[in-house]
Amino acid sequence: MKKFIIVLLGISLFMMSCEEIFDTKSDDKLGGNTDIPLNTVGNTFDVSVYMNNSYLVVPSSATITKSDNGINTIEIVADLSQVPGFATINSLIPAVYKDSQGRVNLKTKAKVTSEGILTYMTPEGIVSYANSEEIPYIAVRYDCKVGDVYKMKKKDGSTMTRTVISKSTTDDYPIGFMYIKVIKIVEEPPYPGLSQNVYYFNHKFGFVGYELIADDGSKLEGTIFPDNY
Repeated sequence: MKKFIIVLLGISLFMMSCEEIFDTKSDDKLGGNTDIPLNTVGNTFDVSVYMNNSYLVVPSSATITKSDNGINTIEIVADLSQVPGFATINSLIPAVYKDSQGRVNLKTKAKVTSEGILTYMTPEGIVSYANSEEIPYIAVRYDCKVGDVYKMKKKDGSTMTRTVISKSTTDDYPIGFMYIKVIKIVEEPPYPGLSQNVYYFNHKFGFVGYELIADDGSKLEGTIFPDNY
């Protein structure tokens, strides 16, 4: 369980939707229309969480609190103290991601357009937070092709990569009571303790699913569904 300390942070990377290294703060690498339902202030996201196929009830919320030309501020709150087995994880999460009540309380940003999603990272390669230095990093381009790669150069000189593994041609991904087409992206190198991060995107619903696989083979997965889309 300890290896999933970054679960909520990993999910937050894409709460909002291939080929260059971003080493500036410019976010103009992603075009498209920003006047879309996903960018509605107050839009909330329902997140399901499964650990090794067992459903977990995690008291949490993810809400867009500000939207400026498609650049959304997303606030994620989760009280891990209410989840049996999460006490150790909760104690290891850095204080910068917590509020005065000890809850995970993270404000991060992402640019969402009709063409894709761009996330913001710190130079160390973790999710940006209030007042942190930010580097724009493409999460997905909806017109991508299998094999496309998105890269971000970290402060230590290493490179993070996100690679398009597959792109549905039929509605084959279950979400709620329906099936949708998705783009599957693998992120490497993953965070410490994880062997692989897998993310799923849809051109209408944005970031819709995730799989976080630990070095010991344990897997945390789930789906994400916005109120406004």
